[in-house]
Amino acid sequence: MSEIKSTNHVYSFCDIESVLKFFNNPDYFCIIDSNVVELFFSDLKINNQFVIESIEKNKNLDQIALLLSELIVREIERSVTIVGIGGGIVCDIAGFIASIYKRGTNLILVPTSLLAMVDAAIGGKNGINHNEIKNSIGCFKIPDYILISIDFLDNLPDKEVRNGIAELIKISLVANAILFEILSELSVLNITDFKKQPNLKSIIELAVDTKIEIVSQDLYDNGIRHILNFGHTIAHALELRNEISHGQAVAYGIYAAAAFSRELKILSGYNFERISKILQNYGFVTDFDFDTKTVLNDLNNDKKIYSGKIREIFLESIGKFKFMNLSFEEYGDLLNDLR
Repeated sequence: MSEIKSTNHVYSFCDIESVLKFFNNPDYFCIIDSNVVELFFSDLKINNQFVIESIEKNKNLDQIALLLSELIVREIERSVTIVGIGGGIVCDIAGFIASIYKRGTNLILVPTSLLAMVDAAIGGKNGINHNEIKNSIGCFKIPDYILISIDFLDNLPDKEVRNGIAELIKISLVANAILFEILSELSVLNITDFKKQPNLKSIIELAVDTKIEIVSQDLYDNGIRHILNFGHTIAHALELRNEISHGQAVAYGIYAAAAFSRELKILSGYNFERISKILQNYGFVTDFDFDTKTVLNDLNNDKKIYSGKIREIFLESIGKFKFMNLSFEEYGDLLNDLR
């Protein structure tokens, strides 16, 4: 099990059995996705765990308060390491708890979904929802260690695999053209065959290393790290109100940003068609009905608003981006043209 290090990240690939060392060990407290328990650890009696149903409505202050109370009742010491085992929601909650419980504990993340492996567990961002605004409260907490086992993907539903693929496409478009070419070649496969690809581990590693390189330059998200928000402007506005998956929301956001880029004559029609094709090949919807006024209203409290303008990421080509600040009126015009 070889370690891979960067300025602020240490991660390694492992098998599922390696996770067992955290169970019933007083040095660790595990926050686990209920689906993961059912699929992989249902025959084990685990005493040092808090099980969470991994749904978006549980990523809130009420859940955080419940978890904090549990830690206090169990008299969990600050020296104990919080271990988050699950998808993106669990990674966010575990990171948030580890950053605030007794002013901070150590943190280990074991991402079990493709989305968590390539995105949520990497970068130290931990957000929870409040007042129907996605990730409006959060903190930065770099995990002390990240364990990635692609064996968890064997039982992952196709919908959840697609969520991760959307994030893979996102990071390829803004930062890694080679990854885009690999994903394009595999886009003709069904999701089951995609999961069985012998180079899946190297795809995940390429995406993780790309994100880590960006994050290490801008940990607190004040500059270059903004490119990781590509496709998320409209995505977050659509995700909560329309009850669609994060991956589908991001995929549509990617399509929208690419369409805006073509509309503004920044991106060629050829590259726009390539982006549309890869999204459609992976089963994402690129025709979505929304109310422009509602989207703009939701964006008022978005983290990507600076001095009253929307900071959007546009594409100049595959793997090359451009920042632009748009007024709400300008962004609204682009949204109207998209519908």
